[in-house]
Amino acid sequence: MKRGPTRSTSCSRPSLTARPRIWCSSAVYPIFIEKPVAIDLPLAQRVAEGVARYGLITAVGYMNRYRESVQRVRQLLEQQTPVLLHGGWLGGGPQKYEGIWQWWVQKDKSGGQFLEQTTHTIDLARFLFGEVKSVYAVAVRGRRERPDFYTIEDASMVQMAFANGAAGNLYSSCSTSLGGGVSLTVWGTDLRAEFTGWDHSVKIHLPGQEASLIAGEPNIFALEDRTFIDSVKAGRNTGILATYEDGLKATAIACAANDSMVSGKVIDLTL
Repeated sequence: MKRGPTRSTSCSRPSLTARPRIWCSSAVYPIFIEKPVAIDLPLAQRVAEGVARYGLITAVGYMNRYRESVQRVRQLLEQQTPVLLHGGWLGGGPQKYEGIWQWWVQKDKSGGQFLEQTTHTIDLARFLFGEVKSVYAVAVRGRRERPDFYTIEDASMVQMAFANGAAGNLYSSCSTSLGGGVSLTVWGTDLRAEFTGWDHSVKIHLPGQEASLIAGEPNIFALEDRTFIDSVKAGRNTGILATYEDGLKATAIACAANDSMVSGKVIDLTL
């Protein structure tokens, strides 16, 4: 990854979970890891090196790749040219800063909303549109009164340029009580697909056809887990759709966005 001069962000600080992940990548054991795989890119790269060295079976918790709605839209996009996408996670944020939420609003612990939460949509953007070549991000701060330990952004907008020439914009907010939740809309040359809600139900529009709806599965974690278990039993990947490499690339995009929020520069990705 090539970057202009920036101040240190959470993406260059040691992770609280570094030791377990480094240990796992230096032992011959399959790894299932939740998202994001790290809050600092150097750690994720070190783990990826260990995974490649030992040929480990890995899976990352990007469960939406397994949904019928996502699979169908990906099939349609393979038959035409991707053009634009936009979406993200919009909400009012935690009501109380206790337990996980106190950790979540500290940038050096969670990495921020775009890296920790909107990472699901980052991953879907890659899965549907391909590799991202550059990122430009703007942070929004000071929208509400916050405790001193609150160091994440109130909101952000992240512009992505894809290697195939398409473009995307992902937004995040924990300061908009009427935000609208989780969504992603993608356009191909002859396609509009509108994903809504945590379950990513989709409405698909095609020329000359009535819109079709595919509902999200309620048991998506079981489907995701089954592919990992079956792969471990077989000793090879028999259906895992999100590997550690995918987790690394999603982390790289989020870290580039965090850097861009600080520097105000476009960040080129060369993974």
